[in-house]
Amino acid sequence: MRGVAQDSLTITTALDAMDLNAKDNNNKLYLSPAETPREIWFQETYSADIEALLSKLKSPGVIHHQEAYTLLKSLQGKLAARAGKRCSYALKMSELSPVLAGWRDTQVAMPGVPALVTIAKVKEQVVILPTKTKPKKLVFLGSDGKTYTYLFKGLEDLHLDERIMQFLQIANTMLTPSVYRARHYPVIPLGPRGGLISWVEHVTPLFSLYKRWQQRQVPAKAPVPRPSELFYGKLTPLLRERNISPESRKLWPLDILRQVLQELMQATPDHLLATELWCHSKDAGAWWKSTRLYTSSLALNSIIGYIIGLGDRHLDNVLVDLHTGEVVHIDYNVCFEKGKTLRVPEKVPFRLTPNLVRALGLTGVEGGYKRACEYVLKVMKKGRETFLTLLEAFIYDPLVDWTPGHDTGLPPCTVRCGNVAAVRATRKLLEKEYSVAMFMLRRQEIGWEWLGNRDKLLACMQDIREALQEYLSEDSAQKKLEAKLHERHLQNAYINEARTDPNHAFYTLPGRYKQVMEARRCKVNVLNTLQEKIEDCDKQLTQYKQAMVCLLGSVLQLLPLSLVYRKLGDVYSKGNSTRLSRFHSNEVAFMSKYSQGEMSGFCFRSYMRYLLLEEEEGLDMAWLRSLYYLCTMSSSPVHLDAVDNSLLFWATFSSAQFCVTNRLRTPLGKPPDTLTTFDSSIKLLARDIMSVSSQPYCLRRIRLVLDFMEQLDKCITNASDGTATALTPPSKSVRCFFTTNKSTCTEWLHRLRNTLMCVSLHAGLASSAARHGMTLLRDLVAGGHTNTLDFELAVLYLSLALLRLRDADGIHGLAVWCRHVTSVTPAYLKCLESQAGGRWEAGGEELHQVLTQEGGQYPEITRRLLSEQLVECYLGVEDWENLGTWLSVESLSSRKYSHWSEQDIDMMKLIEKEEYQSARQLGEWQCTHDDMQTVPYYYKLAHVKHSLIKYLIQRSGAKSIPACCTQLVEQCRSIAFSYVKESMRNIPCELLDDSFLCYYMAQCLLNNTALGFHTQHHGEVELSSSLLTQILWWKETMRGVAQDSLTITTALDAMDLNAKDNNNKLYLSVVRTARKEGNIKLASGKMNKYINKICPLQAQNETTSSLTHYVTQFNTSASLVINSLDKVEAFKEITKLYYGFYSKEAGVELCSNVIKQLSQYNSVEHVDKVKEINARLLLRLTQWLSATDTPSPALRNMLDTTRNTHSYGVSEKSVAFILSCGMTEMESTIYHLLQESIQQCPDLAKSWHSLGNWSYRR
Repeated sequence: MRGVAQDSLTITTALDAMDLNAKDNNNKLYLSPAETPREIWFQETYSADIEALLSKLKSPGVIHHQEAYTLLKSLQGKLAARAGKRCSYALKMSELSPVLAGWRDTQVAMPGVPALVTIAKVKEQVVILPTKTKPKKLVFLGSDGKTYTYLFKGLEDLHLDERIMQFLQIANTMLTPSVYRARHYPVIPLGPRGGLISWVEHVTPLFSLYKRWQQRQVPAKAPVPRPSELFYGKLTPLLRERNISPESRKLWPLDILRQVLQELMQATPDHLLATELWCHSKDAGAWWKSTRLYTSSLALNSIIGYIIGLGDRHLDNVLVDLHTGEVVHIDYNVCFEKGKTLRVPEKVPFRLTPNLVRALGLTGVEGGYKRACEYVLKVMKKGRETFLTLLEAFIYDPLVDWTPGHDTGLPPCTVRCGNVAAVRATRKLLEKEYSVAMFMLRRQEIGWEWLGNRDKLLACMQDIREALQEYLSEDSAQKKLEAKLHERHLQNAYINEARTDPNHAFYTLPGRYKQVMEARRCKVNVLNTLQEKIEDCDKQLTQYKQAMVCLLGSVLQLLPLSLVYRKLGDVYSKGNSTRLSRFHSNEVAFMSKYSQGEMSGFCFRSYMRYLLLEEEEGLDMAWLRSLYYLCTMSSSPVHLDAVDNSLLFWATFSSAQFCVTNRLRTPLGKPPDTLTTFDSSIKLLARDIMSVSSQPYCLRRIRLVLDFMEQLDKCITNASDGTATALTPPSKSVRCFFTTNKSTCTEWLHRLRNTLMCVSLHAGLASSAARHGMTLLRDLVAGGHTNTLDFELAVLYLSLALLRLRDADGIHGLAVWCRHVTSVTPAYLKCLESQAGGRWEAGGEELHQVLTQEGGQYPEITRRLLSEQLVECYLGVEDWENLGTWLSVESLSSRKYSHWSEQDIDMMKLIEKEEYQSARQLGEWQCTHDDMQTVPYYYKLAHVKHSLIKYLIQRSGAKSIPACCTQLVEQCRSIAFSYVKESMRNIPCELLDDSFLCYYMAQCLLNNTALGFHTQHHGEVELSSSLLTQILWWKETMRGVAQDSLTITTALDAMDLNAKDNNNKLYLSVVRTARKEGNIKLASGKMNKYINKICPLQAQNETTSSLTHYVTQFNTSASLVINSLDKVEAFKEITKLYYGFYSKEAGVELCSNVIKQLSQYNSVEHVDKVKEINARLLLRLTQWLSATDTPSPALRNMLDTTRNTHSYGVSEKSVAFILSCGMTEMESTIYHLLQESIQQCPDLAKSWHSLGNWSYRR
């Protein structure tokens, strides 16, 4: 390590050797015998110059000092020439440290790796990075076969970075329930002046993106200017116009600095990072995921950097994983507002430049970024006690320099007379001399004692060393003798045993020895024979490869690409999207480099005929099938469905690259003809997808069309700008063509954006619609077209796409962006924001009000789409009253929900009351299996779900079902399965949930089996209350129809039809999810129905009792007793629901009474579960109570009851503590509840955490 550190060759090290007062010990330090080859080279190269310089410095006289200055300047120039390299260079580890280079299979643990991995080898190459301290990149080979890369940094203390990494780990723990996570890395300090930092893989510094753009702008072989050169190049002329020296930084006018900043911002494009994130994504879905992760990670790092006062955020210290979008910060040396004390103070709280903002999306900081910042700051403020405890260590830590950049407390006279600098220098000099004098005096006082102790220790240490060596030698000899003696005893016992037994195995030793020798000889013969066979196989394999090369000829060149995409297909089939996008990004350059020779005009035309719907029979391309045969080593014909999606993606990408490489001159015609063909085909697709058509549409083909347009957009952008690192730079002629025709291509893509948004949205590919919508709106605003119908439709489509993606923050940001751009915010955006956040009830009410009051102002298509969304809200929360009212006044002929009639609404109301016979008698269902042929592609799933509902009701009380109905259900199952299959191929797809549920329901109906669905607590957050409600409805209705049917099949007989707790968990899941989302009517209705099933009130004459009546009855009388686990969990949810949305006082009273009853729960079967629920309710009650309130009678009664229980006692020390602190009555009550929570469930970490926070605040 010493050799590696010495190779930094900084000027500081050289100047340290030239101290004017250096003595002979300095000569010994810098001219000591070399230990490594690198040190030998350094002494051979610079020792003569250093010796000459030191000799001149020691010689008296002015002339010698002038000559010494000349030598010093010459030596400084030589060192600076080597240290000032702007590019990295490599050295050999054997030259820097032969000891490290010779390590093999050591027992040294791998630094920063939690698993038991040791260092097996240190690689030879050491890369020196071109930064100020010249850090070294080291690569270790671990005992597990993996490589571990580290950055060795000298001249810096990394203990502070290590503490900051601990801070980030604690922040991640606090943010665990959410998706936010700060990426950290191991830091291993090796001393006060150096250490190791784990190399962060798969990340790119922002400066590399900027540098790549610079290299594209300058002429060939021209030097790339540094950012500082650009800054001073614009600043210096402006300063000279006002006669200001560039050296006087304090005199620079603020208006000039602002002007220079604006000019530099205008000269630098702000889309560099956004373009990289887009080009590194496989498709729109991957782009959406990377953008969301980028937004959350940027917000998290911004807030954490603001809290710890992080500075020095230049472009090399901010890294981005372009495959996933994650932001990573490095170098935490400048923190705790230390940047404000630099020569050029850093006043901004965190870095948020135009490139970072543009990559956030259309709305910029509004929306997701702002909400993420607020959430992270809220969580960290909530856990401030934990963070403050950790940060308090920094106050007393000598690693942090809290000294400000200026002295304080100077007398006012010194400030007025303007001699501040002289006073500061004098004070510092006096303080230094006084400290040195005191130190020398103290040293003389205690020096003689230290010297005496040293002499005594040295004399004793020699005797102790000799005694230890003698003891160790005697002990070793004794152990050897004992081992030999034990061995002789064993041999003697064995011989004595053989003497007494003539048949002992000892007498067979000669025969066994001969057998062993014979076995060894046979082994040698077998090994020789195997070696000959291996040589023969190698010869045959070589001949086979030569024969394959001769037979395959030109087709063999496709083999490497096919193998690459076979691997990509395997990754995709496993669902690992992160690994998929990373692998794709690494291979995009390879594809674009070689696809020019592989894609021919005939292949392009064949693929376009299939892609653009000109060929109904399917795809028939010999080149693609040949590639597939080579990939799978198969010789039989295979249908296109068997080809991996990755292979089709390659064909799509190659087709787009073919268009760009040939400058849009394709078999389709000249550039205008090619663009016209694409334009007309996509518009035909958009028109036919909304109508009844015989075209064989499928999600795969639509996805390929959208992918082709995205890849074509990427290739055209790269051909005109050439800034994407994920794609190969275009040739000079291609770049010249697209640079000249950039406006034409941009205008053509601009005209297609609305159409592409429509197709993407109706095909369930919301991420693609969102990307096209953001691009279109940005272009419209840039062109000043904010008052057009295209702008309104783009806002509508984008908001619906964000709704499908459940991005409520994005819709909020879109509303703020619209208000900023047009001074008007569409009223429906607030409604869609509520729906995207899961608040279907509030969103439905707001949207109904908007359509009722302002519906006439919207275009027909806007009103139709919003009306369909309102119907989805009503269906999602089972609001049949409002649905029937809206359908009666709104005409939705030939639209998505036109099949819903008034009879259907009445039928659903009767099903809600479990009156299945009455629901069936509303009208017979007349259907044929040809009904689905007349339904447009986009509306088929809604019709499938409606048909399955009608079929299920017709089975109630029926002896037989018409064959046409059964055929329709089979057709519904086939349609739903096709949607499931295509949705699984095109994840993320919003149609997956509905299509899978429809398929599963149709399968259960045809097989007469129950709908098997079981909820798990850890997975509930992944399902919305709307989807859970649909599942619950189907399970309850199928069971009710089975009970009411005259003919119950054997499969249904197997169901436990009388089990009351069959759907208990599902009921609670619906209530819990709906409550968290804010759908109070849905949560109250389901809880009301559930509580009437498990705990009916016999005193009431009504069929069902309201939830309010249950709460009143529970709080005022003792007739309701919690005697089962179902009632425990039900009243736990009722408590939260009532406190949050009805009455807080009644909620606190209800919670107190529930805790009181749970303390008397006597069932042994679920005692642990009940205690955990009781502990959580106690914690919930402490959060609801305020320290300034007075305990209610119900709360006092609960406390008195619990104090009388043995398991709820408070220790005498706790009582003494409460009395000594002078708490109020409510404060002591809260403390008592916290203690009871811990006593109820000691394993509940949340109880201890709450008690710790409460104690910290006290």
